[in-house]
Amino acid sequence: RLSDGVYGSDSVSAVGVAAHEAGHAVQHAVGVVARDERMDLSQQRSHEEIIPETLKNVQRMWYTVVVDCLSWGGAGMIEVRDVSFRYDAAEDGARAAEAPGVLSGVSLTIADGEFLAIVGHNGSGKSTLAKHLNALLLPTAGQVLVDGMDTRDEAHTLEIRRRVGLVFQNPDNQLVTTIVEEDVGFGPENLGVPPQEIRQRVDRALADVDMTRFAAGASHALSGGQKQRVAIARAL
Repeated sequence: RLSDGVYGSDSVSAVGVAAHEAGHAVQHAVGVVARDERMDLSQQRSHEEIIPETLKNVQRMWYTVVVDCLSWGGAGMIEVRDVSFRYDAAEDGARAAEAPGVLSGVSLTIADGEFLAIVGHNGSGKSTLAKHLNALLLPTAGQVLVDGMDTRDEAHTLEIRRRVGLVFQNPDNQLVTTIVEEDVGFGPENLGVPPQEIRQRVDRALADVDMTRFAAGASHALSGGQKQRVAIARAL
């Protein structure tokens, strides 16, 4: 809801849900960082211009948090077929064996270029499902395919993780270097991508999340939301 030229943090519940689940990755609207609870946009642009752009930015970042499905010459498709899952009793205690499964008969298909949001209350299994998409977790029953590769097949694990990037809620768990641009380039460097292409990828990814001006900065000095943006850039 936008009224009287004021963008209130408690007014946009749909945006708030996405931003919260993304670890507050969406910190700004129309390129202006909100330093308090209300941000006057009356001197920026009209509501008709603001609303579509804001929703577009939220959609892009929310999708990245769920899964970044890259096309490598194939269909770029993820298939979840009748997947069920329960945490092992040895991992979560004896109660896990008695509790119902976290996932039960979940099926969905994510096509190349599709934007998909998975929404649910705390403990409903959103993160558990997301971790199945790049073989961090394997289904108790059913099947997960990434470009036709079964996540249960260890021979495909590395290739699957090259194609599906996952951004966790806490960005500090994913920052591994002290400089922003070095952190974003960590993945392709380990994959043996040529230095010139790494530079291009890093520049493009940082621009996509509006963090170019922080490229040479220290990762630890960033705010929580800025760290989340860097984690998203690294996945991209």
